[in-house]
Amino acid sequence: GERLDILMNNAGIMMTPPGTTKEGFEIQFGTNHMGHALLTKLLLPKLLSTAKEPNSDVRIITLSSIAHEWAPKGGLQLDTVHSEQKNINSRQRYGQSKLANILYTNELARRYPGIRCVSVHPGSVNTGLSRGLKESYPFAAPIITIAQVRWNLNIILFRIERCICESQEVSMLTGFGHSGLDFSRSMFSREH
Repeated sequence: GERLDILMNNAGIMMTPPGTTKEGFEIQFGTNHMGHALLTKLLLPKLLSTAKEPNSDVRIITLSSIAHEWAPKGGLQLDTVHSEQKNINSRQRYGQSKLANILYTNELARRYPGIRCVSVHPGSVNTGLSRGLKESYPFAAPIITIAQVRWNLNIILFRIERCICESQEVSMLTGFGHSGLDFSRSMFSREH
């Protein structure tokens, strides 16, 4: 029969101007978290049935972010999430959505031990995600662009270092060296 071994929740917007989804949720919370939660709920029966099959390794992977630390003090503001949440800034709204990803994934792991549930910080990739940030803070656009170029250069240097290490049959677990980055610390993962 049909099976579903991996669900990767990876939709996202970042630091957009205030707004709401069609359903009335704060736009970042609705896109970054509620969309994932609904898709997961709809696919959960298939994931659970696959998990019962022999030698299965079913996973739900949710792309969160280290930016969960930007969430408002006290955590999720669920009492106002059905609004634009103008009482908190765009950065806090984004952090809140990423914190929701982590908490939701942890709860999935608790409820469904037969499924490996993981939330991860994916690092920085030039995907256009920061477009909302530039719209919210246009004065910062040149700084954001410079930071993206520098980050992308560091990623390239890391990949070159990794290729060199692999060609010399050296086991490389983290991204130290010329790039100065420690990729083991730039990611977090909580696996149950």
